Amino acid sequence: MKCVVGEGLPTFRDQTEFGNLFICLTIEFPESIPQDAIPTLKGLLPPALNQVTAQEGDENVDVVNLQTRDPVESYEYNKPKVQDDDDDDHPGHPGQNVQCAQQ
Repeated sequence: MKCVVGEGLPTFRDQTEFGNLFICLTIEFPESIPQDAIPTLKGLLPPALNQVTAQEGDENVDVVNLQTRDPVESYEYNKPKVQDDDDDDHPGHPGQNVQCAQQ
């Protein structure tokens, strides 16, 4: 699975640290296309839905590199830390210890 490192959502561990943005791609390319078939294919296929108009150096254009990462490993690293609620520390008083003063 491919990802863009550090471009995902903020992590539970640290809200100022960003996780990985995972991208699922399924692309099947033919082994080869004969040169004389290209004009025919362009005539048969609909025009592209999106035309690339941005250039690499344009404002608000970020160029990133995809890396192969294990999504489970990334999740394990970024998952929230579980606090042990040990009842031995405060027997008979579950939850927060709040003291109220009487007047």
